[in-house]
Amino acid sequence: MEKITSRINQVNKIWSRRIPATNRTFLIINAVFLVCADIFVMISSPNLLEFLYILFGVYAVQVALYFIYILLSKKLSDTKVTKLDRFVFALLIFKNLVFLLNLIPLIR
Repeated sequence: MEKITSRINQVNKIWSRRIPATNRTFLIINAVFLVCADIFVMISSPNLLEFLYILFGVYAVQVALYFIYILLSKKLSDTKVTKLDRFVFALLIFKNLVFLLNLIPLIR
């Protein structure tokens, strides 16, 4: 009985705490990169302004995915632990790192 309770608590931590916290953290970091680094680069060379619009589009996609994950985490926070939970969390971190690397000017 204790194993089942601990598994349910573990899922609650993954879907209700870890995934939204990870998304929120990367969302803030990406906003800082977008506002500070990318806009400074675009001001210094105005001919790259169309790329700034693309970056705003990428950030809008990330915000939309954030809200989708919020909706999913509310639905999946009461389910049992599956092996896919950690895999989904790893994919989420990978997705957030790809979005972050997209916003760093020297990497592009």
